[in-house]
Amino acid sequence: MTMARIAWYQEKIGAYDQQVWEKSLEKADLNDLDSKPKKTCHIKPDLIDVDLVRGSTFSKAKPESPWTALTRKGLVRVLLFPFFFHWWIQVTSKSISSCILVLYFMQVAAVLLYSEIPGASASEVFGPMCLMLLLGTVHCQIVSTESSRWPSGSPAASSPTRRRRWVFSLLGIAHSFSCTNKLSPLDLCMNLHLMHTDENFFESEASIVMKRLRQSVGSRPASDTDDTMWEELLQGPDSASTGSSDSEGNGRYNAGMTLPQTSNLSSDDESLQQGITGLSWLQACHPSKDRVSAIIWEQGECKKADMSVLEISGIILTRVKLVEQGMGYLVLGGLMTATLALLPFAFRLAQRLDMSSLSSLSLKELVKMAVGPPNVLTCTFFFITTVQRVCLTGLFFFMMCVAERTYKQRLLFAKFFSHLTSARKAKKSEIPHFRLKKVQNIKMWLSLRSFLRRRGPQRSVDVIVSTIFLLALSISFIICAQLLHSHKTFLESMTNWELMVWCSSLILFLLRLATLGSETNCKYSNSSVLLTEQINLYLKMEKKPNKKEALSIVNNVLKLATKLMKELDTPFRLLGLTVNPLIYNITKVVILSAVSAVVSDLLGFNIRLWKIKP
Repeated sequence: MTMARIAWYQEKIGAYDQQVWEKSLEKADLNDLDSKPKKTCHIKPDLIDVDLVRGSTFSKAKPESPWTALTRKGLVRVLLFPFFFHWWIQVTSKSISSCILVLYFMQVAAVLLYSEIPGASASEVFGPMCLMLLLGTVHCQIVSTESSRWPSGSPAASSPTRRRRWVFSLLGIAHSFSCTNKLSPLDLCMNLHLMHTDENFFESEASIVMKRLRQSVGSRPASDTDDTMWEELLQGPDSASTGSSDSEGNGRYNAGMTLPQTSNLSSDDESLQQGITGLSWLQACHPSKDRVSAIIWEQGECKKADMSVLEISGIILTRVKLVEQGMGYLVLGGLMTATLALLPFAFRLAQRLDMSSLSSLSLKELVKMAVGPPNVLTCTFFFITTVQRVCLTGLFFFMMCVAERTYKQRLLFAKFFSHLTSARKAKKSEIPHFRLKKVQNIKMWLSLRSFLRRRGPQRSVDVIVSTIFLLALSISFIICAQLLHSHKTFLESMTNWELMVWCSSLILFLLRLATLGSETNCKYSNSSVLLTEQINLYLKMEKKPNKKEALSIVNNVLKLATKLMKELDTPFRLLGLTVNPLIYNITKVVILSAVSAVVSDLLGFNIRLWKIKP
C-alpha cells in the first residue's frame, strides 16, 4: 500500500510538469501491442551484448528478499533457534544443527549464571552471543537463494509456487535449446519429463505456466515462509521486494519469447528471464557452434584442436582444483581462536599476579587466580563460556578461511586465463593456447574472460567479506572512541584487549583478501595481452601483405576491446573488494576521522588523514 501511494503521488506531481505534447501522447493508445502482427524470430548467436563483456550474462542466484528482511529473519531464527530447528537442519545438517542447539542452551545457561559469578566479564557472555547472532545472520543471507531449491520431502517442496517456479526454469531451458532443434518448448519439456515424474502433474503445471506467459502478472506469489506458523513471524512490509539482477538492461524479449511488459514482475518471471538469457548464450557457444583452433600439449607434443569456451574453461577449472591450497591462514585462525578463548583467564591472572612471588606459587594457586574461587557455579560458567568462545570463534575464522580460499581460486582462474595467449606459459600451465588473430578468437576470449570471472562462489563470499569489513569497521571505531575517552586506562579493560585482538586478526585477513583481489583484477584488466597481440598482427601484416585488410580489421577490434574493458571496470573497488559507495564513504569519513582525532590527541597537533590521496 505504501509503494502504491508513493507511485500515486509521483504521478500527481508529475502532471504539473507536463506540456501539451506530453499530455496528448498519454492520451494516445500506445499499448496496443497485442493487436500488432508478429512473427517468430531467434537471437543471432554471432553477436555479443555488453552484458557478456561485463559478466552479467552469467547471472548467479539472487535472494528474493532485500538484505533488511534477510537480516531480520536471521536474527529471529537465531534468537528463537529451537522453533526453527527443522529449518536449520535443511540449510546445514542434522549434526551441525544439533551442535548449534547445544551451544544455544549453553548460552542461555551462561546468561543465567552471569550474575552469580563475581569475577566474570561482560564480554565473556555477550561476546559469544553477538558471534552467534552474526554467524546466524550471515548464514541466513548466504542460503537465502535456496528458496526455490528445497530438498524433496520437505514441506516447502510441496508448495505450488515452488513447483511452478521449477517448471518455469525447465520451460526456459527447453525453449533455449529448442531453437536449434525446431521444437516447441512444451514438446521438448514433455520429452525430458518422460524419465529430474508424473506426466499428469507436469501437464497441469505446464499449462499454468504457459498461461502466465501470455498474461500480465498482477500479484506477488506466495511467500517462501508461509508454510509454517513460526515463519509468519519473519514477514514484514519489505518482504515484497525482490533481489536485484546483475543485468542493467530492462529488455523483455529473449530467445524469441515475448514476456509481458509489466511494472511488477514476480520472482518466477525474473528467474525465467535470467535463465533464458544465460542459456541462450550457452546455446550460442554450444560445441557445435563457436569454436577456436587451440594448441594443446600432449606428452610434450604440440597438437591442434577445435575447442569451445566450455571446454577451455573446463580444463582451466581442472587445473585450478589440482593446485594445493596453503594452510597458513587456517593455522592463523586456530591461533587467534586459542588466543581469544584463553584471553579472559590470562587477563585475570595478569591483574592478580605478583611477579615477585611467582616462584613460590603453585599451579593450583595460579588456576585459582585465573578462574576465581573454585565452586560448581564458577567452573560451570567458565567451562560454558570457554566452549562457546572456541566453537563460535573457530566457526567465524573458518568462514574467513573459506573466503580466503575462494579469493585464491579466483586469482588462479585469472592467472591461467592470462596464460592462454602465451605459448610458453600455456605449456607450463598445461592449458590450451590460441592467438587473437581473428575476430572470432577475440569474441571467444572476451566470453571466456567473463565466464571465468563468474565461476565459483560469488554473492555468498561477498556477504562474508562485507561482514568482515563492517565488523572491522565497527571495532576500529569503538577502539578509537575508547582511546579518545580514556587513553590512559585503555589497557586496564579486558574488553579493549579482546577488541584489539579481533581488530588485528580481521585486518590481517582483509589485507590478504585485498591483495588477492587486487592481483585478480590486474590479471583480468591487464591490457598488455591485447597490446602484445596487436604487435603480432603487425608482424603478420609484414609477412603476409595480401591479408593486411583482414588483419587491420582484427587490429581495430582489439583496440575496441581494450577501450571496452577499461570502460566496464567497476569504479568503486577497495583493492579488489566489492564495496559500494556508501561503505566507501563511511570508511573514509568515520574511520579516518576517528584515527585522525586519536593521532592528533597523542601527538599534540592536528592531522587530517582523510585528505591524503591513495
